[in-house]
Amino acid sequence: QLACPLDLGCHSVAFYHRDFERCKIVDKHLYALAPVHTETKFIRINAEKAPFFITKLGVRMLPTIICFIGGIAQDRIVGFDELGGRDDFPTVNMRRRLAEAEAIEWDDPAASAKKEKKVTSIYSSQFKSADSDDDL
Repeated sequence: QLACPLDLGCHSVAFYHRDFERCKIVDKHLYALAPVHTETKFIRINAEKAPFFITKLGVRMLPTIICFIGGIAQDRIVGFDELGGRDDFPTVNMRRRLAEAEAIEWDDPAASAKKEKKVTSIYSSQFKSADSDDDL
């Protein structure tokens, strides 16, 4: 765990290499999210020019995004496995993962719909069993 010298708050730091295509894909998604999520500072660091941070933070694969909250590294997204495992993943996957890391504030409508559906199904199954004639 490394304390970040940045001011307290949320920061998502993306380590990149200018020759790596997947780093460019991450940049595209973060550029789309940054103007919408002003509660978080999005920072790009060229891995070639920051060997101290790469070593200190244990970055072994690019792209890597490290989420800092209150100046402390809390979570990391390494590669694309958690984003869909493909180069053409939608931005919502990145948004969902950053929200899961608490690096951005976002209520996922898909997750809310799933929760609502579960609550509805629990109640409806209770009503069905209460109305059932099997108990007679």
